[in-house]
Amino acid sequence: MPVHVEFVGASGAGKTSLIEKVVPALTARGWRVGTVKHASHGYDMDRPGSDSARHREVGASPVLIVGPGEAALQWTLDGETLSDLVDTYFDTCDVVLVEGFGAAPGPKILVHRHGFSPKALPDPAAVILTVTDEPLDLSPEVGAGDVDAVADAVENQIRAARA
Repeated sequence: MPVHVEFVGASGAGKTSLIEKVVPALTARGWRVGTVKHASHGYDMDRPGSDSARHREVGASPVLIVGPGEAALQWTLDGETLSDLVDTYFDTCDVVLVEGFGAAPGPKILVHRHGFSPKALPDPAAVILTVTDEPLDLSPEVGAGDVDAVADAVENQIRAARA
């Protein structure tokens, strides 16, 4: 089963940009990496009235949308947790980097940027690393550009789960 590590912090703090740098760093080290993006305000994957939206409206679940070079699977959630979804749909991955889901259990990397109001801090025991451009007096902390330190922290989680 893959490990999942949650990247949490305020909107605009740089979570997506950091994940964009950490994924290639981890794949270069030989790890298979998947990602999950939490859309707390919902999302519109396909336009209303499209065939796949019509399939969902009449109760189909899952619905697989296949196009040239890509596919997307949608289903109706029925109480599954983040861990359930990761275990079911990312079984070929070593690690899944999750953007958001601050309230879900699991190891977290807190991303902070000066000038952005932080959300409520997650359980400090769950934070394995803080990535920040200003001191927050949290331990351990690294600078926003230290992708290797972030990759090291994620890699440590993978190795600990396999021990």
